[in-house]
Amino acid sequence: MKRKSISLILAFALVFTSMGSMAFAKNVYSDVFENAKASSMTYLQEKLQGFCEKSGGGLNGSFYAMDLAKAGAKPDRAYYEKLAQEVIDGNGGLEKGKTSYTNNDKGILAFTAGGYDATNICGYNLVAKLADYDAIVAQGINGPVYALMALDSGNYEIPKAPEGVTQASRENLVKAILDGRIAENGLWAYGKATDPDVDMTSMVLVALAPYVADKEVKAAVDNGIKFLSENMGETGAYSSWGSANSNSTAVAIWAICANGINPDKDKRFIDNHVSVLDGLLSFAVETGGFGYTNNKTINQAGTQQSYEALLAFEALERGDRRFYDMSDKAPLKAFKVSGLTLNASATYTGKAICPKITVKDAFGNKLTEGVDYTVKYSNNKNVGLAKASVEGKGYYSGKLSKTFKILPVKAKISYVKAKKKAFVVKTAKTKNITGYQIKYAKNSKFTKAKSKFVKSSKAITKKISASGKTKYFVKIRTYKTVGKTKYYSAWSKVYKIKTK
Repeated sequence: MKRKSISLILAFALVFTSMGSMAFAKNVYSDVFENAKASSMTYLQEKLQGFCEKSGGGLNGSFYAMDLAKAGAKPDRAYYEKLAQEVIDGNGGLEKGKTSYTNNDKGILAFTAGGYDATNICGYNLVAKLADYDAIVAQGINGPVYALMALDSGNYEIPKAPEGVTQASRENLVKAILDGRIAENGLWAYGKATDPDVDMTSMVLVALAPYVADKEVKAAVDNGIKFLSENMGETGAYSSWGSANSNSTAVAIWAICANGINPDKDKRFIDNHVSVLDGLLSFAVETGGFGYTNNKTINQAGTQQSYEALLAFEALERGDRRFYDMSDKAPLKAFKVSGLTLNASATYTGKAICPKITVKDAFGNKLTEGVDYTVKYSNNKNVGLAKASVEGKGYYSGKLSKTFKILPVKAKISYVKAKKKAFVVKTAKTKNITGYQIKYAKNSKFTKAKSKFVKSSKAITKKISASGKTKYFVKIRTYKTVGKTKYYSAWSKVYKIKTK
């Protein structure tokens, strides 16, 4: 449905004031909202695929991946491997320069939303970077803002800082944000600007949302919310650099929702029955996605940030966690070999035995030998207990091992013959065994069966006394003693005889 003009909206609003702002917005915008959300998802999926084909595309697509994963459309493993490769190439970091730790934070957000543990990406701990307070705050207010968002996304512990490095903590990162307020108004801006900025203030409100139990933080957040309320435009949109645009409006919605305020219901964010959510949807392009300053041409950043705002709004409506809180995915899973399966036993051949194995990661994805892991076998030639050991390779870390049995070869039966009150079992020569077990019973289920053990590594002819004129079921297997353990072969076929 094409978005109605603001004048038409206001006309409807005058007629239906008794309906309430939420009902009004839902009735008018349900189609616009859903179309914008669905088309934005498709757009982001296509863009992310393009990022995967470019150098640095994993990092550049981090917010796209986070949004899609949060929407239940988790990107393919190929994207996370792309981002993981950039971690490997950066020797454990995604920063462009020594102090650009916000890139690391973006990677943490993307991995965490996808269910991956950012403390173990191919053996690297991305969160370790967040122990260095000085490096974080060197980037200005962006540094502690993104650091807190990344830490709180998976409720990560801050690691211990190396000796000689100022230890970061949630407390001193929050303090750095509060200390970064503009003295005249208690708000925030990029760099050293003295005029408060909607985008930066909104990002700060997102980061500080989990800490409002502190009175000073609560007062600062309330002041920021008041600023957003007072600076919403007549169309419900926010402006930056002199123009109303989807980006600033989307970021404001992130902040409003993060602090538990409904941007389509709270009176502070409704002007003449037009809410900030209405303002965002005014940038929805009819053919899909969002424009930046108008609803005519789709804009990449505008679509990504607006889509995220719609998801944050829906999460608030459902009563879910804050959009950037992914701790409900705990325990997060690592890029790590996680599942190793193989046949529990094999038969002695005189040669090294390497059973076919299956290795999976923590998400159940089947991995490829030589690409994702290497495997080594030990004690895998002779009868006894052998072992397969797997070690992660490439994107995967971790080690797994599993034992399997090498069993002696089956007995080679020449014949089983009935005798008077007895039967005879004859075998051919069988290599590398300690002896035989002959089992016999009067029923095919071998209940109340009896066994005879014959210790011999050679062929045997064994006469076993039994009742006369009785049907017996007979089977035989070999065994080999290794240390104090007997390893048995599979049973032979069952022979039926009737004694004389």
